[in-house]
Amino acid sequence: MPAPIISDLFASLDDKAPFSSGSDTADSKEPSIDFVAGIPDYSLLPRKDFGQAAQELMDSDDSFEALRYSAYEGIPSLRRAVARWRHTDVSNVFITNGATQGIFLSMSALLNPGDTILVENPTFPFALKTFRLFGLQVETVPLTGEGVDLDALESKLQSGRQAGKRYKALYTIPDFHNPASVSLPGERKRALIELAERYDFAIIADSPYRDLWFDHQPGEFPQEQRTAEHDGRLLEVGTFSKTLGPGWRVGWIITDRVRVKQLTSFRRRLDAHPSGVAQSIIAHLLDRPDDWFARQVDYERAAYRRKSELLYSALQDGVGDFARIIKPEGGYFQWLVFDERHDPANPDRAKALAAANVHLVPGDVFYPHDHGSHAARLAFSHLPEADLVEGTRRLAEALR
Repeated sequence: MPAPIISDLFASLDDKAPFSSGSDTADSKEPSIDFVAGIPDYSLLPRKDFGQAAQELMDSDDSFEALRYSAYEGIPSLRRAVARWRHTDVSNVFITNGATQGIFLSMSALLNPGDTILVENPTFPFALKTFRLFGLQVETVPLTGEGVDLDALESKLQSGRQAGKRYKALYTIPDFHNPASVSLPGERKRALIELAERYDFAIIADSPYRDLWFDHQPGEFPQEQRTAEHDGRLLEVGTFSKTLGPGWRVGWIITDRVRVKQLTSFRRRLDAHPSGVAQSIIAHLLDRPDDWFARQVDYERAAYRRKSELLYSALQDGVGDFARIIKPEGGYFQWLVFDERHDPANPDRAKALAAANVHLVPGDVFYPHDHGSHAARLAFSHLPEADLVEGTRRLAEALR
């Protein structure tokens, strides 16, 4: 398969290097259009506010605290700010170096090498890589139009119990799933917690896109889980990477208070603490009295909604006769399922995409065991609107 479509993608997935549009292919005169990178539109980020907050911090006595080693669980002001934003108690908040570390720490607190973790099918490939490097066995549960298939999950849990097999954890992406864009409604989140209690497993809920809803805010997990003292089943992983930029490397886990202490113990042996400067600047911004963060996220939602609607409409016109196009309700991604003849992973189609200098993520990357998904993920978040239209035109021509 041509290198510009696959090998560059896997280099990015394996190394988690900064994404770029890529270079033009040797036989293409078209500028590259990159539907691969799940990154913010950096033009939307409030760089002047960042600079002002940093200057105010360094001009204040708080700068001494920011430059010191911080508390292992995160600085108090940022934990309070996250707690307010996510409607929980500060003692249930643990600050991480982004969502990736949140996934790793959650996994480390719950599992040992050789244990089995359940994941949705499809799922986020970086998480799969982390689980496998840790020595976990990975088994899958189907995904529906409303998130993880709870009936299939219960059937698998029952079969495992009868066979004496223990599933310790489920990794799920409940809000604006990457790659499939679907969300688990609030009542199904409660039903998932009930399954976790009945079958004695924990839930790692990876939700980096939760704040980027377009029309309807996604439902919550039960509040009693989110403010638990102990024996909670839930670890909610969040991040500022998708709203304020990945360079901050600041995220969080919301879980029961006993688990927060356990995560703190792991942190002592891992990296000591997140950046005190980054935490302090973000806390300063979130503490502004003018609802600064809410207004910033509203601004980003409107921009991503416009891009999503534009791409969805263009895809309906361009490939709607041979692809099922899942309409996103939030997040960064558009998921498409093609008929077999028009599969982007087909060597002839891939060659045509390379010639058109259009880059996308073929669906097989997101499936732990299955192949031949005939699917693809397009990221619309970072692209200019003109590129979304032009990229769709090239995509449709190449696949036809």
